[in-house]
Amino acid sequence: MKPSKRRIPLTVRQLIELDGCTRCEICKDECTVYRLVKEDPSINFPQSYAALIRGFRQIIRKQHGLLASIFGSNLPKERLTAYAEGLFRCTTCGRCRTFCPVGIDTRSLGIAIREYFVQQKIYPKNFDLMKDGLKSNFNVFNLPYVERNFWGDYAPTPVNFLGQSEQVECEAVYFVGCMTSYSPTIQDIAVATTSLFDKVGLKYICLGSEEWCCGYPLILAGMRDEIEWLKKHNVERVKALNPKIVTFSCPSCYHTWVHEYAPHLPGVRLMHSTQLLYEMIKEGRVKAKPLEMKVTYHDPCDLGRNSGVYNEPREVINSIPKISFKDMPNTRDKSWCCGGGGDVEMVDENLPYKLAKTVLDEAEGTGAEALITACGQCKRIFLKAVPKHGKKLKVMDINELILKSLE
Repeated sequence: MKPSKRRIPLTVRQLIELDGCTRCEICKDECTVYRLVKEDPSINFPQSYAALIRGFRQIIRKQHGLLASIFGSNLPKERLTAYAEGLFRCTTCGRCRTFCPVGIDTRSLGIAIREYFVQQKIYPKNFDLMKDGLKSNFNVFNLPYVERNFWGDYAPTPVNFLGQSEQVECEAVYFVGCMTSYSPTIQDIAVATTSLFDKVGLKYICLGSEEWCCGYPLILAGMRDEIEWLKKHNVERVKALNPKIVTFSCPSCYHTWVHEYAPHLPGVRLMHSTQLLYEMIKEGRVKAKPLEMKVTYHDPCDLGRNSGVYNEPREVINSIPKISFKDMPNTRDKSWCCGGGGDVEMVDENLPYKLAKTVLDEAEGTGAEALITACGQCKRIFLKAVPKHGKKLKVMDINELILKSLE
């Protein structure tokens, strides 16, 4: 193979991090996926994130080093393909970053390495199906974009969709997200969220069929350059409504807007629904009634570890009188991934439900009757994993929990 003449999509810091790995292998014991590999060797994943770094370091030298520039690369494509199969089974949860003794930002580095492999045209072919769905119907499922607001049919009161509501004033735009809009398993999160807004008198609007994917799945796939047209559309629709707030029940959408959209929306507050709920609780707009339940809370990777939102969800839960809350052993920046991150379901559809067992075991150990999370993808994975692992836990989104306390 000739050495690639394309730009290596790594920053100077990331190139230094490649050489900075000490091979201590601490990441091995703290990896959501590798814990499962020890039990199920059939899963194609390297022994640690350090192994991914070492492997890519060798690839860079073989393809872009001095000898490669003189004699060409002798790295067979089969080796690159084998490496990619492991790379794209990483959930990009970032847990290993928490434990890395030299502070390597493993998550950002992993996404950059994925961008490199996309340049080499070596990546899961399902990613092309996702990209085609976005170009055709502006969602990762390639379902008709006009069906994006069908979940509203299940709401107890009419949902304020753009173009379908007489409401003019807009205090907040609720950006629902692809997964919550289209997945029947978790559409009740959108219903609960808008029902909450109605109960507290929040003037909100949902973009409905004018809401397009935020672009996050493309970023994780290593296709960051593909998101600009999606971002431009969404920003224009929000700006036209002149809201004070854009709120999200999906942490991945929230994370993307904070990091990719915020510069284009000066003066607009971007808030996850737990942050908005906590603020409304402090203002006295939300007054929960007593609810006798034993619960625990799972920190979604993109809300907790990757966005730093830990306290607000717990404050919201503890605002409910008579609720019994107990954290799991691994929480906050040490929380285990549900298994649904990193687009891994497009690579191995069964892997997320196997990975979820780690969280379910810890949740069960707290004595909780319900596992609360603040992410639709987490809820969807847990709901499907509970019966697969013989658990009896209820799984609820935090918005559903608060709504239950109000009713």
